[in-house]
Amino acid sequence: LGAVVRVTQAGATQSQTVRSGSSYASQCDLALTFGLGGNASPVQVEVVWPSGTRQAFTAVRTNQTIVVDES
Repeated sequence: LGAVVRVTQAGATQSQTVRSGSSYASQCDLALTFGLGGNASPVQVEVVWPSGTRQAFTAVRTNQTIVVDES
């Protein structure tokens, strides 16, 4: 929770923060989804963890689920 994820493709960047439920007794899916349109070119993914640690992944293929942990 609290990690900021940035996805860059063809010079455009999208950013989302991993959050839990936003109201009493609610729960949200912790998976983030980024809309890339029909562009299938590889993307760069950067994760900034609440601890300040940064991780970067290059040439990530589109249309897949990736799991990232801080360790």
